[in-house]
Amino acid sequence: MCGRYTLAGPNPGRVRERFALGASVPVEQQIAHAQAFAGVVPTPPALALDLGSGGGLPGLVLAAHWPDSHWYLVDAQRKRTSFLTWAVEALGWTDRVEVRHGRAEDLAHRPELRGACDLVVARSFGAPAVGAAPVVLTLHD
Repeated sequence: MCGRYTLAGPNPGRVRERFALGASVPVEQQIAHAQAFAGVVPTPPALALDLGSGGGLPGLVLAAHWPDSHWYLVDAQRKRTSFLTWAVEALGWTDRVEVRHGRAEDLAHRPELRGACDLVVARSFGAPAVGAAPVVLTLHD
């Protein structure tokens, strides 16, 4: 187990990045940005959660980096979770990556997530006050 880690960007000292990498940024740069999360985690997580997964960054990239880890990808928008479900199936990762549709603050109370995660990641998820509750509820001691 890697203990308690919460990452809001590739630099864990920041609570939140000043800007989000958007559609105008080349995909290679977005993938490199997502891979930077792995550089600050000393041990691969057994169970990890990506809050506000969107198009799968950083969750899908980190799931590829840590093939023995189990992942929950969470997003409140149905269109995004539909895409993520398709991507997980296309990659053949349905045995270790689960997509959840819903608000993170609601899903964090589910028994399978509450206190269960080794790692929680989020990229441009929202204000720290919004993201703090799901993070605290899902990380184990």
